[in-house]
Amino acid sequence: MILTFATTHLAISAEEALLARGFPLEVVPVPEWIRAGCGLAIRIPEGAEEAALAALTAAGIPWQGLHGHGPSR
Repeated sequence: MILTFATTHLAISAEEALLARGFPLEVVPVPEWIRAGCGLAIRIPEGAEEAALAALTAAGIPWQGLHGHGPSR
């Protein structure tokens, strides 16, 4: 799953918050099929969405979108 953010600062803050909570993640360029506010995205494992979004909300970090792994999803 791909998390997108409005700014690069928010993406980096989200990375730090999720890593501090032990989430496995990968910072990736936003795939071309996703329209997002900045060029960075965070890839998290499928099934971790609810916990990751709850962690971001608790940390006060707004996210822009949650996307599957390809344009066909």
